[in-house]
Amino acid sequence: MEPVKTLSICLFLVSSLVSPAIAQETREADLEKQRREKAGAQRKEQRAGLERVLFKLEDDLLLTRLFNPHHGLFLRFGGLGEGAGLAAGPAFRWRTDDVVFTTTSAVSLRKYWIVDGTLDVPRLGSDRVSAQLYGRRRDYPQEDFFGLGPDSRLEDQTDFRLKDTAVRGGLAFHLTPWLSAVGAIEYLAPDVSRGTDSRFPDTLSVFDPRFTPGLTEQPDFLRYEGRLDFDYRDPGLNPRNGGRYTFTVSQYADRDLDKYSFTRADVDLQQFIPFFHEHRHIALRGLVTTTSTDGDNEVPFYLQPTLGGAYSLRSFRAYRFRDRHRMLLQAEYRYIVNAFVTGALFYEAGKVAAARRDLDFDDLERSYGFGFRLGSRQGVVFRSDVAFGGGEGTRILLRFDNVF
Repeated sequence: MEPVKTLSICLFLVSSLVSPAIAQETREADLEKQRREKAGAQRKEQRAGLERVLFKLEDDLLLTRLFNPHHGLFLRFGGLGEGAGLAAGPAFRWRTDDVVFTTTSAVSLRKYWIVDGTLDVPRLGSDRVSAQLYGRRRDYPQEDFFGLGPDSRLEDQTDFRLKDTAVRGGLAFHLTPWLSAVGAIEYLAPDVSRGTDSRFPDTLSVFDPRFTPGLTEQPDFLRYEGRLDFDYRDPGLNPRNGGRYTFTVSQYADRDLDKYSFTRADVDLQQFIPFFHEHRHIALRGLVTTTSTDGDNEVPFYLQPTLGGAYSLRSFRAYRFRDRHRMLLQAEYRYIVNAFVTGALFYEAGKVAAARRDLDFDDLERSYGFGFRLGSRQGVVFRSDVAFGGGEGTRILLRFDNVF
């Protein structure tokens, strides 16, 4: 048989065998695509009531336009601290190709208020360098204080008023997509006075200024900050995978009295471990804060690290424990209920201490409980937690952001 004829016959046989297989694979792929499209259509048809509304909000970016738009007027909601209660106020953003200016204000039902402004320069001569200038004035009239140290008592609850003015400027160096270094300097002018909460005694009339640094005198400070931020969370606003590790050192320089200068160091480690195709994940956090002074200097009580409240040791009241050093360990098991609701079981333990050597695992305060988060990959917009432990009763917490 001639070679050309032989080759033609072989090609015909191979084509006869392969073509049906390819056709079969193509038909199966088309059927699978049709099944996926049909399933997607069925899921959309099955969305009803609240879920349909939430998908509409997500798809149309309505919440973003209302609370965090690209430019124009919007609404600031919350962000006034643990004791403020429900707070809201008008805000405005103005943007050009080179700068972004944002000013916000808010007032709460407990008469807390804040006015602030931020000028951002996303690219300062390079995509790897950005700058920010920030200023604020705020008044927090009912801040809780239970005394210093791990043995502070619930029955000693008092309140004080904290006003301050702050102006801050900083540069951020974006070394890689996941690593940045930040340097900043801030002018801080605090003022402590008598609280306005009639349910509790005033802090200034109960606690001894000799053992409560900064109670009766508050200097102005210059604060110098350096921070390394290693962040590879995914997604960044509501992470289910990855981690974030932040290392911050701040120097507070007393400008008036030469009595309250100190250095503060914070290490904040967060890790998110997914499983079951990220429908479940474990969220872990370890936080350590220490302070140090030279000579006879002291750390003002209102600038000391705290534990307790909606973000740490949730079964205790806000600022329940306060001292020069703190340690916090948190773990959450988070499970996706549907596209917008996530359930959580949590456990946390921590302590404050007057000496760094006492930051050990003895005599830890503990908290545990469960909760739900409403949100999406764009972030958590509402959180409810029920917390137990610690011997001070059950606490129900409602917030408009995540724990960490």
